[in-house]
Amino acid sequence: MADVFLKASITFRDDIGLDSVSRFIVHGTGADATEAAGDARVQGKVVGDAMVAVSNGYAAAGGGILTQVYGDDGSYGANADYESCSDEAVLRFKTALGSIHTLHVPAPLKTMFDDASIVVVNAGGTATLITAVLAHCTSISGEALTRYVGGRRVKRRRRALLSNLKTEP
Repeated sequence: MADVFLKASITFRDDIGLDSVSRFIVHGTGADATEAAGDARVQGKVVGDAMVAVSNGYAAAGGGILTQVYGDDGSYGANADYESCSDEAVLRFKTALGSIHTLHVPAPLKTMFDDASIVVVNAGGTATLITAVLAHCTSISGEALTRYVGGRRVKRRRRALLSNLKTEP
């Protein structure tokens, strides 16, 4: 029996073209390393699809074991309450040893939050995502994530694009 811990990532694109990458570690098992990697790819897609279901962003690309799962056809995310990738739902999980790990969901759906639009509510699609993360993700050292601690909406600052254009007086 083989166990593998592989990195996965999804690049989300919002309605104005900003990209944001979410990364996580997936555990796979199988008779050998090849079968275990295939299992990890399946588990990563379960987590990835649950993330896509609670985001306004378009899953533009996959990385790590999800490289061939999500493909970029040039689409943009939906225009909605938190359509920008600078808005994120940050979910926190704990291992049995007490270390805390986070998962970032860019451009989250408004249904992820309470009435004040700050605290993540464990219901609907969010509950599906939390269940998928607890079942399939690990820490980078291979520790299983054992419980969901909580989550909240965070606004990330983005660097402005620099331009070489100058105006003449």
